[in-house]
Amino acid sequence: MLYRQPGMWLSAPATGHARPPGEQFAYSSGDINTASLMWQQSLEGQAYPDWIDAHFSRPLGIQEMVLEPDASGIQVGSSYAYLTPRDWARMGQLWLDAWHGRSPIISQDWQRLAVTPGTANNGEIYGLGFWLNTGHRAFPNAPESTFHAGGNSGQFVAVLPERELVVVRLGLTLNESRADMDALLADLWRLLNSTPNQPTISQLTRQMGRET
Repeated sequence: MLYRQPGMWLSAPATGHARPPGEQFAYSSGDINTASLMWQQSLEGQAYPDWIDAHFSRPLGIQEMVLEPDASGIQVGSSYAYLTPRDWARMGQLWLDAWHGRSPIISQDWQRLAVTPGTANNGEIYGLGFWLNTGHRAFPNAPESTFHAGGNSGQFVAVLPERELVVVRLGLTLNESRADMDALLADLWRLLNSTPNQPTISQLTRQMGRET
């Protein structure tokens, strides 16, 4: 899908819908890339790296971010986002803060919408760009409120709101089931719940940020 045309966003409109919208969920990189085109068109000529730097990178303290465009110059919304593990964690923290209503960038209402299950058949596993832990749960041992962004070959940014936990897992694991994120999240959840009076990881991170 991504390499059939110079503009990767062209694939989905050219292919059309196999089912009427809202009837059957099917993950599609093409739809995300169409949304990326629409977002860039709304910038009124401003270069998308400049917009991201002003509205995300600098406010979040992100040090390194590369978001590659396709041959037509449109940022590939589905793929080719390169950040360090710490900066991916900052992205996860953004959505965690929004979940708790304390983000100056993303409203709590928008965050809730982004993690609301779809109503189409099999749509309960996906929101707006996030995989959800509802319906057929990807992480049975993690809370139902868990949501995550999943990248190619076993890369994850998972958010567990109740314990203010963001988990980043990078690497090249072609068989993604071997990454076993469920076991990792279960161990972390068990550890955090065994020490309920301890500060959350987010609290520790913010404290470290104030001290450095």
